[in-house]
Amino acid sequence: MDITVPIQIKVHLAEGKKLSVGNVATAVRELGLNQKVTEAVIQSVDHELVEKYCGRKHGRGNGKRRYQRAGSVERHPVTTVGKLTLTLHRVKDKGADRIFVPVEECIEFDGKRIYQEDISMISAELATKMTYRDAVKEGKQFVPAVPSACTINRRVIDYGERIKVFNGEKITAASVDVALADGTKTHSQERGISKNEVNVVLGMKDGKTVLLDARVNKPWSDTARTLDAADALAEEVVFIADAERELRTALVTGKRSFQLDFVHAFRDTSYKLWQDGELALDDRKGIINRLKAILFSLSNAVVAQSVSTGEPLKQRIDETVDALKNLAGELWALGCRKAASFIRE
Repeated sequence: MDITVPIQIKVHLAEGKKLSVGNVATAVRELGLNQKVTEAVIQSVDHELVEKYCGRKHGRGNGKRRYQRAGSVERHPVTTVGKLTLTLHRVKDKGADRIFVPVEECIEFDGKRIYQEDISMISAELATKMTYRDAVKEGKQFVPAVPSACTINRRVIDYGERIKVFNGEKITAASVDVALADGTKTHSQERGISKNEVNVVLGMKDGKTVLLDARVNKPWSDTARTLDAADALAEEVVFIADAERELRTALVTGKRSFQLDFVHAFRDTSYKLWQDGELALDDRKGIINRLKAILFSLSNAVVAQSVSTGEPLKQRIDETVDALKNLAGELWALGCRKAASFIRE
C-alpha cells in the first residue's frame, strides 16, 4: 500500500516588509507539520483499508458485503512528534461476528497506552543516566510531550522484563566468538540504595550483536554460571572489557582470553599516570597521545587486512608490542611505576 499525503502551506507576505529565514522557520515549526503529517498518513491508511473491506461510502451493494462500517473511535496517542488526534473507523465482520479496527492490521498501537513506544524508549534511555524526574526535564528539551516520572518507571520495569524473556530465548547454544562485557552504576529510586550496579554482556557473531545477559545488583559469577549453562560462549571466546578484576575472574576462565578495550586502555593509563605524580598534565596528555598512536596504528592495519592481502599482521603485532614495551620502559625510568606496569600487562 502506497500512501501519498499532499501538503499545502499558505504564506502571506506583507508588501514592503521582509521576513528573516528564522521567522519563516519559526512559523513552519509552529504549524506542527510533523504532527499533522503523521496524523494524515495514519488517517489515509485508515481510509484505504475501510474502503477495501466495505467499498466506497454510500456505494451500491455495500449492504450485501460481509464487512460493514461500524462507527469510529477516537485515539490520542502521544509520540515524539506530539499528541495525535485520530479518528479510526471500525468494521463489523458479519461472517465472524466481530468488530475490528482495520488500520491496526498495518499500524501497531502500544495497546491502550497513551505514550507510544518511540517516546517511551527515549524516556527509558534517559532514565539510565539520571533520575526519573531529571529524565522528564531533559526529555522536554527536545520532545514535545514526555511521560511522567512514574510512567517512565513503569516502562523501565516493563522493558526489563522483556529483556529477560529475550535473554532466555536467544542465548541458548549461541557459542559466540567475541563477547563485550561491562558494568555500570545507575541512579536508584529505591530507599536506602543510591546506585544500582548493572552488568551487561553482548555477543558478536557473524557480524551481528546480540544481548547475552543483563543483571542488576548481582555478582559477575552469576552471569558466568548463566552463560555457561546456556552454552552461550565458544570455548575460546575473547572477552573485550575494562580492567575490573571481578569481571575477569568470573568470565575469563579455561581457554578464554581477555582484551582491554581502547577506551579503558587510555583512561586507566591516564589515571595511573596521575597516581604516579611524576608528570605534569601536558606531559601526561603527550603519553596518552603516543599510546593512542601505537594502538590505533595496529587497529587500522587489522581493518586494512580484512579488505586486502597486504603486510602480514603478525609483523604489525610484534611492532606494536615492542612499541608498548619501549613506552613502558621510558615511564619506568621516569618513576611512573604504576603506569609502566599497567602498559606492560
